[in-house]
Amino acid sequence: MSADLSGRRVLVVGASSGIGKAVAQSAVRAGADVVFVARREERLKDAVKEAGGGTVVVADVRREEDCRRIVDEGVAALGGLDLLLYATGVSPLVLMEDQTAEGWRDLFETNAMGAFLVLKAAIPALAPGGLLAYLGSDSVGAPYHGLVPYTATKAALDEGVRGLRLEFPDLRFTRVTVGPTVGTEIAQEHDPELFARLLTEWLRNARAFERQMEAGDLGQLIVELLAPALAHTDTEVAEILVRAPGGTLPWGTDVQVLVESVKEFKGQLDD
Repeated sequence: MSADLSGRRVLVVGASSGIGKAVAQSAVRAGADVVFVARREERLKDAVKEAGGGTVVVADVRREEDCRRIVDEGVAALGGLDLLLYATGVSPLVLMEDQTAEGWRDLFETNAMGAFLVLKAAIPALAPGGLLAYLGSDSVGAPYHGLVPYTATKAALDEGVRGLRLEFPDLRFTRVTVGPTVGTEIAQEHDPELFARLLTEWLRNARAFERQMEAGDLGQLIVELLAPALAHTDTEVAEILVRAPGGTLPWGTDVQVLVESVKEFKGQLDD
């Protein structure tokens, strides 16, 4: 399956790494004009260079003025807007009992509030038949030990978008729900010792999976799924759910082997 986004104008928020970067690069290769948005300018420039095209907008979604500027500068560069994907997200590994007010603020400002402000700014600029999409998490309704604060913000994002659907019934919103994925930076700041302790709980509660998706492949698949949804303007694809095949790891799995794999992945990101 291949996607055709020729002539489409695409804005990807959270395009410096992980799934957002993969989506933005895949959209460029599918023929779209793409604006890459994130905080880290050098990472964005590298992503654009790798993709062979695109425009960089440096912004921080935790700032209200930046959320407006993302859309203003993106639309100015593209000449309009057909597709917005909000892929920005942070996911620290922290227990509820240890989470601080500052930590809660950062999570909600990045994962939920920033999304609402960007979506609000994009609505007047969206072309007829355009699509507003965002990354959701399959942890909503089935949280993991140590990721409950993250899941809470993703649940808030889901409910906020349901509200936007009510207020703007003529617009199309798509939640792209993804399962566990490698090739992202989510695990970069995770404490391996805490991870090892919590992994035991994941195994106990059947939340550790045999297989995970790879961010590059997932980004391409998301583009291939959104392209026809964008083309069929008389329908709304409200939900796309993507998971790796297979089941959960059995109780008794060697935790230390999994911890070492996380340490190796972190080392690759730090290089």
